[in-house]
Amino acid sequence: CVWDGAKCSVDPCSASGEDCSSTKCCSGSRGAAGQQCFQKGKYWATCMDFCDSNVTQKGWSCKKLGERTRFEAPCSWAGQSCSKTHCCSNQGFSCVVKDDAYTGCVKTNQHTTWVDQPVPLPAGWEGTRLGGWKSEYQVAAAAPGAPMAGTSFFCFMAILPKSNEEALMAVAKKNNAGIFACNASAVFHSWKSGSGAWDTGAATLINTAVFLKVMDWVKADGRYLQYDWSIKTDADCVFVPDRLRQH
Repeated sequence: CVWDGAKCSVDPCSASGEDCSSTKCCSGSRGAAGQQCFQKGKYWATCMDFCDSNVTQKGWSCKKLGERTRFEAPCSWAGQSCSKTHCCSNQGFSCVVKDDAYTGCVKTNQHTTWVDQPVPLPAGWEGTRLGGWKSEYQVAAAAPGAPMAGTSFFCFMAILPKSNEEALMAVAKKNNAGIFACNASAVFHSWKSGSGAWDTGAATLINTAVFLKVMDWVKADGRYLQYDWSIKTDADCVFVPDRLRQH
């Protein structure tokens, strides 16, 4: 069962190691967040990160049952209730009390590179602020004796064809360095980006679309699921995987 804040309720999904043939889903609250229910045969299926019937799960059908369970964000998204999280995932949003029945993430700041401009609350909101937005943060270290995350790496880069990045990538590959010193690696082709301006007027590259597409390719490749960490680097980045493992 899972604790819902008031009582222990029956979990409709399965934990890793349990049979998920009938539930066809994996329990994020019991350690199976990010996992998929894979079928071994007619009478057994279980939740795993990935399933490879040719290598690691020989004899399995590896048929996917249901959908892969999402990792839940530690904070609430814009427009959602934040009565339990007391924080918001979107920049410029705060967890604010509207009334006795609803507390949600609402925009309170116009966030720019250098300054924050206050944004008035919608009319009728009570206004008590329970928390702000969460930006980048360091994951807490494992407690003494607690299980630790593994250190296997899937590393990748996106290079611009017929540019200096190709030569840099070739040097790294020849010396088994950079992403090629990871447990597995992949190289994808990018394309030339346009430019835009910061709110300061300074020029910057606009390459979000490029890397969103690259992440689609990483997902389609699928190998990242077999490793503990996925790492993206640039061709001109001096990346030493063993140094990262030490941290």
